[in-house]
Amino acid sequence: MKINRRVVIRGTIILLVLANPYACGYSTPHPKDNDLRARFLQSRAKFDELASLFQKNPQILAIGIRGGVVLAAGQEQDIHAERDWDYAEEPVRHMAILLRDLHIKWGFQHCVNTPRQWMLFVNCNGLHPSSTCKGYIFSLDALSPQLTSLDGGRPSSLDQFDRAYVPLEGNWSLLWELWPGSAGRCLPRKHSQ
Repeated sequence: MKINRRVVIRGTIILLVLANPYACGYSTPHPKDNDLRARFLQSRAKFDELASLFQKNPQILAIGIRGGVVLAAGQEQDIHAERDWDYAEEPVRHMAILLRDLHIKWGFQHCVNTPRQWMLFVNCNGLHPSSTCKGYIFSLDALSPQLTSLDGGRPSSLDQFDRAYVPLEGNWSLLWELWPGSAGRCLPRKHSQ
């Protein structure tokens, strides 16, 4: 009996996709701007507490539900949670609790080449290379393009990181990003419009 490799490979891929919702990019629709804005206004004190922790701890580059990255002695170092959002060390522990309480399901990222910006990802979906993420950004730098809405799919204008923004209050904005994969998030990209 001859085994058809193409059928076996397709069957394996289908099985992996069905067994793992993350393989499909966990494709839930992005929240609407008004829902994110309402959540922000309702929990403004927690968002500002998180922003204060970001600024005091720029060595913390990322925190997610189960893992993160810190900069130690000039080297990126992985950190791991015991359980969902349960980190042992402060201030990572406190930041993770705030992220959990604010329903920032995909964590935050801080890029060394944009040291005055912190991105919080509420939702990401789709398959790479056309995955998209939506959430918040705290930035001490001016952001552009500033749009009036991020609802309705890909924004009409994107910056060199394939991101667009809607101002909220103070240094906070809504964020939409064409996600390049974790390794490329902090690198400027060839403008993909």
